[in-house]
Amino acid sequence: MNLKPKSRKGIPNKDIGYIIDLCEKLKCDPVEILCHVANGDWKALGYKSPMVEKVGLGGKIIDEDRIQLDHRIDSAKKLMDFIYPKRKSIEIKDENGNDKGFVLAYNPANLKKVESEPKG
Repeated sequence: MNLKPKSRKGIPNKDIGYIIDLCEKLKCDPVEILCHVANGDWKALGYKSPMVEKVGLGGKIIDEDRIQLDHRIDSAKKLMDFIYPKRKSIEIKDENGNDKGFVLAYNPANLKKVESEPKG
C-alpha cells in the first residue's frame, strides 16, 4: 500500500525533487557518469590510471582493469532505457480468432520525449 501522496502531473514528487537538487548542487550528472563507465573512460571519472593493483591468491599482486567489463555492460544497459523505446509483442489473429503469429511493436507508453538544449 502506497501512503505517499501522488504529485500532480509534471511536478516531481518530493523524493525526486531532492535528488535533482542534490545532483545540481554537487554538479553530478548520473547519465554522464554512466556514459563514462560504459566507455571505460577512467580519466573522465577522475582516476589516474586504467589499472588497479589487487592482491590475488597467495599474496601475488595482479593488475586489473579499473572499470570492469561487467560494470561497462550494466551501464550500457541502463543507458538503453533512455535511448531506445521498449517494444512488446502483439498477437495477430485472423477474422476467425486463429493465431497468425506475433509482431514486435513499440509501446507508445514507453516512448520518452527527449528535449535537447539549444546550442549557442
